[in-house]
Amino acid sequence: MATPHRGNTGYSTYFITTCTSQKKSVFQSERMANLLLQVMFDYRNQGKFLLQEFVLMADHLHLLITPMITPTITLERVSAAYQRRLLLSSEEGGLVQ
Repeated sequence: MATPHRGNTGYSTYFITTCTSQKKSVFQSERMANLLLQVMFDYRNQGKFLLQEFVLMADHLHLLITPMITPTITLERVSAAYQRRLLLSSEEGGLVQ
């Protein structure tokens, strides 16, 4: 069986589910959930992807997105931005879990 193409697939729309590490209820915290939403909306507003729909649960996220680059790179960038903002917020003493 041939390996599927992983490059740019013509701006297709994808349904993606991603879970937190060890299925911890990270997003049960309103501050943590809002931080992720802020990152997603910032990337959407910058034109990095079209955010069709999403559902944020305590330990996972469902996305219906149309990325401008590959879905993998898009999620890696959102995750990295979330982690950076989380680190900055905790260094400022603003985020306690």
